[in-house]
This record gives sequence, structure tokens and C-alpha cells, in this order.
Amino acid sequence: MPYVKVTQRILVSSLGLLLLVAGCSSNSGLHDDAARSLEWENAPVRLSPLLEIIGPLWLQSEEEFERMNAQRDRLEQESIAACMREGGFEYIINLDAVRRWQGTGQIGIDDRDFVSQYGYGIVSGHNFDRIANWERPVDPNDELIATFTDAEREAWDLALNGPLEYRFGLGVIDLNPTEWREARAKQGCAGKAAVLAENSDPRELLNTDEFLPLNEAILQFRATVFDNPLLAVIDAEWAFCMADAGHPGFEQQFEAQRSITQEWNSTDFDDQIAARALQEREIELALADLNCRESINYRERVNAITDAAETQFISDNQAAFNALRNAIEQRS
Repeated sequence: MPYVKVTQRILVSSLGLLLLVAGCSSNSGLHDDAARSLEWENAPVRLSPLLEIIGPLWLQSEEEFERMNAQRDRLEQESIAACMREGGFEYIINLDAVRRWQGTGQIGIDDRDFVSQYGYGIVSGHNFDRIANWERPVDPNDELIATFTDAEREAWDLALNGPLEYRFGLGVIDLNPTEWREARAKQGCAGKAAVLAENSDPRELLNTDEFLPLNEAILQFRATVFDNPLLAVIDAEWAFCMADAGHPGFEQQFEAQRSITQEWNSTDFDDQIAARALQEREIELALADLNCRESINYRERVNAITDAAETQFISDNQAAFNALRNAIEQRS
């Protein structure tokens, strides 16, 4: 199976989430609370059968990725400014308002040098589960807002973000892409501009109405592909190895990494002693995990099973994937 080497950055979008779960391991994931990127140049992206088709949507070079980001961000910000002007409000274009990263979400965890230094890359920030010492980018509108009265600030915010009941945190993120766009468009000038920018981005092809059924089918497939009983046998072998190495209590391979994530999420950002201690445990656990995976050929065996499932899934949905390929070629 071919590999493609890319700079590890996460594209924060519903497409990014879809592509990440279509990766090569059961614990791939996207955490869009990340606010910066760290690179691990030796982490290739393995092109599974499904990713070979979808990959062209997001596996650009770093330069092309940044160019597309800049084009999308400028369109979004200029649209916000125009919308705000129509409502009688000033808005200063802020090209630092959006952060996107491209990558697999599993940076270097099969690379012994990486694991020896960073473990799973959680405490170090490579894995995006939580980033320490991040400061919010300066918004040029902050100085403008500071001059407003309370009433002016409330009116400005309402025009920008829409009524409170339509904002994120109220179930919007659980909607499918079409429903998300409809809900997002109710979120003031920022929401309308975000929808416009997304519709203009060729990387969002799978989130369009045309390919929504295929998008949902892929997500459903990825949600069930790891239910294969053959994978349970491999996980049992891995768990026995981990217990023998002094790390009992795990049943599935992703649980080891998740245990560090959970502990990290409850650690005080400012407690550097606790962070260093956790990273030491993270490295120890990740090395044991890597040793056990290598000893039973975990990744190769899992990939063989999931690749076969992906191949069958593609065959079962051949017409839809042919249409997707054609659409990708037309946009490239």
C-alpha cells in the first residue's frame, strides 16, 4: 500500500474529521480545539483503499494547503466585513481568526524515535488532544469593541454571530453537513460568510449536498469496521503483551493512548511538574504499546483486515465513488 509524506497539520472541518477516521488505525481522531501545529516530518500517511480515493481532496503540499487556506480565509473575512457594513457596523478583517491543520492525527506513534521523545505526542502537543501554553491570537476588532457602550457591543455581536440560540454548543455540531450549513447561516454575518467560504473550498466536496449520502455512508462504515471479531483477537494478543509488560487493564489498543489523554485533560496547564511526570508515564506506556504492536505485527494485521473491508465497501458503492473521482478530477 502506498504512502504519502506530508507536513502534519490538521484541516479543521467536517471533511477533516471524515478523512481522519478513514486513516490506518482504530484510534485516529481530530481534536479541533488545537490552536497550533507541531511537525513530525517522518510520519507518512498510509493510503488505504478508501484514502486513495479521498486523499486528493486533502493531501496537498504544504504550500498548496496554505494557499488554499489563505484564499478561503480572505473570502470569509471579506464577506463578514461586507455583511457587517450592510448592517451599519464596522468590522476589521482578521486573517488570523481561523486555524486549520492538515494531517492524520496520529503523528509518529509508529516511529520509535518519536515515541522515545514524545510518547503519543499528547503532552508535547503533537497529537492535538490538548495544547498547553496557547494564547488566543490578537483580534484587531478588540480595540474597536473596547470603545463601544454595552448596548453597542451587544448589537455588534448580534450582527456578527447571530442570536444566542443559534450559536455553537447548542447541538449544531451534531448535524450533518447540510443541516450544519443551514444552522450556520443563522449565525449572523460570521455564519453566512463561513458557509460561503466552505462552499467555495474544493476540499469540502464530500460535504456538499451531492455527496452527502456517500459522506454519511463512509462515516457509518468507519463506525462499524472495527467490530470485526478478527480484530478483537488481535487486540487480545496486544492486551496480554501489555499486561506482561506491566500495563494491565487495557482491552483495545486505543485505550492506552486514551488513558493519557484523559489524565492530560484533567491536569493543570500551569503545573509543569505534573506535566513532566505525566509525559514520563506517557513515554513509558507508548514504548510498551509500540513494542507489543511490533511483536505481534499489530498494524500490518489490522491494516489487512480493514483494507479488505474498505475494498468491499468501495465495491458496494462503486457508482458513488466513480462520481466522486470524476468530481475530484474536475476540481483539480
